[in-house]
Amino acid sequence: MTHVPDTDPRPAGIPLPPSSHAKPVNTFGPAKELELELRRVLRGEIRFDAGSRALYASDGSNYRQTPIGVVVPRDNDDVIAAMTACRKFRPPDLAP
Repeated sequence: MTHVPDTDPRPAGIPLPPSSHAKPVNTFGPAKELELELRRVLRGEIRFDAGSRALYASDGSNYRQTPIGVVVPRDNDDVIAAMTACRKFRPPDLAP
């Protein structure tokens, strides 16, 4: 983005710095390996498609953070297996 408002003290043409959220959506390198591991050890649903990820990207506020993937566990054993797999691949953060 190169638009600079008239009140901006920077010279025209200098691009705005990216916001703290201006990161590529797919920045977690081993996402595919994590997905495959989750599919191997869980019986519940594993959703890494763009549509499912977009559905879970917002919590009703203006804040959006697209998840790496979505797990819908079938039972407590699935929760334990999902957490074990995530510990192995160390994704940046988890939400219940």
